Amino acid sequence: MQDFIKLQLAIKKRLMSSIKRVMVKIFAGGLKVFLNMLNVELIDIDIGRIGHIITPWIYFCNRNELGVKQIIFQYSSTGSVCNSQWKKMWDEYIEEQNINAGYKAKLILFLRNVISKINPDFGFSLTDPMNNKELISGAWKNDKNFIQFTEQEEKRGREILIANKIDMPIVCVFARDSKYLNNISPERDWSYHDYRNSDINECIPACNALMDRGFAIARVGALVEQAIDTGNSKIFDYSSSKIKSDFMDIYLSAKCNFFIGADSGITQPPEIFLRPVVYHNWVLIHRISRWVKNGIFIFKKLWLIQEKRFVTFYEQINNSIYHSTSAHTYAENGITFIDNTSNDITNAALEMHLRLSNEWEESHEDIVLQNKFWSLFGKEISRSENLRVGAKFLRENFELLS
Repeated sequence: MQDFIKLQLAIKKRLMSSIKRVMVKIFAGGLKVFLNMLNVELIDIDIGRIGHIITPWIYFCNRNELGVKQIIFQYSSTGSVCNSQWKKMWDEYIEEQNINAGYKAKLILFLRNVISKINPDFGFSLTDPMNNKELISGAWKNDKNFIQFTEQEEKRGREILIANKIDMPIVCVFARDSKYLNNISPERDWSYHDYRNSDINECIPACNALMDRGFAIARVGALVEQAIDTGNSKIFDYSSSKIKSDFMDIYLSAKCNFFIGADSGITQPPEIFLRPVVYHNWVLIHRISRWVKNGIFIFKKLWLIQEKRFVTFYEQINNSIYHSTSAHTYAENGITFIDNTSNDITNAALEMHLRLSNEWEESHEDIVLQNKFWSLFGKEISRSENLRVGAKFLRENFELLS
């Protein structure tokens, strides 16, 4: 008898699951038809991680190119919020866009929410913009800041900087470590991300060089493993300070002269605010942030232990082994990482400063090396002319272009 009851329950559970799948397909199909009829795009936003909003932003930059009249935003169902100020600013922008869409937004979001109640994991996936030349072009050609601080927020940010004797212009500096992910999900093993980590102390010479040229320096990061103490009041360890807040995280990203950062989502707020970015210790060359209007990249070098040689840029772009996002995969294949030196980072930072000051002198060798690097991606690549690999980094590692 008990076996029969168990069988009944199993059949009922399977039947309900099948009914839910059918209902989701019907509602989702109807919603897609409705979106096409109204020439509207529905975009889910994941605010749980600060680096997960770049794809919706790229799509919005391309609204006209996509021929879409309105893009209606809907938060994904993760529930977590990486930064309250970031969410607040996107809330305001999303509300404005959906008000402009009128009844369309109300009806579309109603249907979307009905589907979510049936299946909380449902969502429309967007095409990866990295593989779409038109989407990438639309993003780096964009000149508009879609999200803005209020007048009160502008005043608040300025007052905090003045009260703490932090002068403009500011350069923000960041080096990735494991603290953030280990803190938000301590039950999970995040070690597969360790290949992206670097040492903040290797950035200090760059900070000193920029400070000598009149910049204040703010070391940033939501959570960091170690404080830095340079004994220099112009190098402010904001991440370990009393003024650290969600608001100031975003304010500094938006107001810095430029941002020095590693392979991490923290570089995406300055990208969205159209601030220039210097990227150090980047690994996945095939995933360079080509939507950036003004940026300089320098890369970790990959060393093949058995062959006793470095992996070339061409190999990294074209061999799927080097597309892995797991440190364990690299270790299993006998690959180790060589971090950027402090000189590498200083050279890239000073190059950005000189370019922004119109003082950079481009040599014929620099032009040849840049062209050779970007040709490795093929003819169809789209990028801003102000997106480059560090000039001195290429000069000193030209053999990787072979």
